[in-house]
Amino acid sequence: MLDVQQIRDLVADHGATVNAGRSIKQLIADGEIPRLEGATVLEGKVSDSVFGEALVTKSGHALRLMFRNNRISTHDVNRGAIPFK
Repeated sequence: MLDVQQIRDLVADHGATVNAGRSIKQLIADGEIPRLEGATVLEGKVSDSVFGEALVTKSGHALRLMFRNNRISTHDVNRGAIPFK
């Protein structure tokens, strides 16, 4: 499992890349996050869910990572209230 510093390092190293337009699914496919290689990515409306056999706690409990993205539905009534949308 990642510790706090490893999580911060991931965000520092890859956060801007995600904001540049590549989805977490593409980042994984491009080999940018080797630890997530082989994980399943379910793309949702505004979040992507990542899980797999290798994503478990030290005690063996399954983990599911949620990545927020910059997608928004054109059907959202309040989209004008969301900055940069």
